[in-house]
This record gives sequence, structure tokens and C-alpha cells, in this order.
Amino acid sequence: MSAEHLSRYHDAELNGLDTSDSFNVTLWFAMVGGQRSVLKLMRCEFFRVSDYRRQNVVSRLLIFANEGVDDVYIAERLRWATSSSDSSSFLSSEKVDEIIKKIHLGSLKLLVLEPSWGAEIVILFQAFSSD
Repeated sequence: MSAEHLSRYHDAELNGLDTSDSFNVTLWFAMVGGQRSVLKLMRCEFFRVSDYRRQNVVSRLLIFANEGVDDVYIAERLRWATSSSDSSSFLSSEKVDEIIKKIHLGSLKLLVLEPSWGAEIVILFQAFSSD
């Protein structure tokens, strides 16, 4: 599973997220040691957040882009992000394949937050910045 593993976020706590700008998602973290970190994802295509709670502890924060990504894992995350508890994904198999190709080319990226506790997040986006 080739991905940029943002290891500095391990055990950080997700304190908030802002989607007030319809094309951007901002995530706020309390890092181990007390520092704050902001991660801004720009030109988001879609996202899903599940199980957001008072305490949301990060196990792994991954950003998939470029060659070498695990296509099966990416397809599973894309389908999860575009489904809900009472409906299946709105993406066709062809659209999933198209998105995966764009991730391989680097024109799209996929953020996956795997929790130790609390929020699970998947966001498909074009660019990001962090402090």
C-alpha cells in the first residue's frame, strides 16, 4: 500500500473539521505534546466522516497519490466514502477505475484517516497544505 504516511499524526486527536467552503475541508488536530496542526484539503470531490465523537484519536493518516498505490484498498475506500448506512456507493466501477487512474497520475489524492477511536475519514481532493 504505497502512500504518504503522515506519521506525525499518530495518536493526535482530531478536534474539528470545517466544510463551510463547499470545495475545501479543514481538519484541526491536537498533536502529541500539545501543539496544534491544521490540514487543509482543497478542491474536494467528496468526503465521508463516520463516528465523529468528543475524542477522535488517529491511528494512521495516509495520503494516496501517484504510482504504486494499492488499487483494491483505494477502491474499497472510494466505495465506502460514496455510500451511506442505507445505500450503496453512487460510483460505477468505471468511475472508480477513472479515479484510481487520476490518483496514479497525481491529479487526485485520497486522504484516509484510520482511527484508534472515533472518526474515520476519507476525502478525495486535488491539493493540500499543512502547518
